[in-house]
Amino acid sequence: VNPTGKTVGLDVGLNSFYTNSQGDKIDNHRYLRKSEKSLKRLQKKVSRKKKGSNNRKKAINRLGRKHLQVSRQRKDFAVKTALCVVKSNDLVAFEKLQVKNMVKNSKLAKSISDVGWSLFTQ
Repeated sequence: VNPTGKTVGLDVGLNSFYTNSQGDKIDNHRYLRKSEKSLKRLQKKVSRKKKGSNNRKKAINRLGRKHLQVSRQRKDFAVKTALCVVKSNDLVAFEKLQVKNMVKNSKLAKSISDVGWSLFTQ
């Protein structure tokens, strides 16, 4: 990677994925929130099936695949965004958040988990 001589500071958030020191914002895609309707429908299908049946296993499998899709979307976005930031800057500074403690707030827990800051900072 060629040196660019640039430094940037990042502030992660819930409304925007991050805001850098120049004031540029990257939108938060909210993958879980967008998929909640289909996840709810799939979960309802699982709960209506008889325990131990093959159709219940299939429904659980479909639900698991949907959760996996959301997880992979979140990871893909975080990795690609981080790569873009690292390639365009020599020094990147960001705040170290105590996500474990922040998730204890029941009103914000789902939104904080949906953002995926830890995937971005790795």
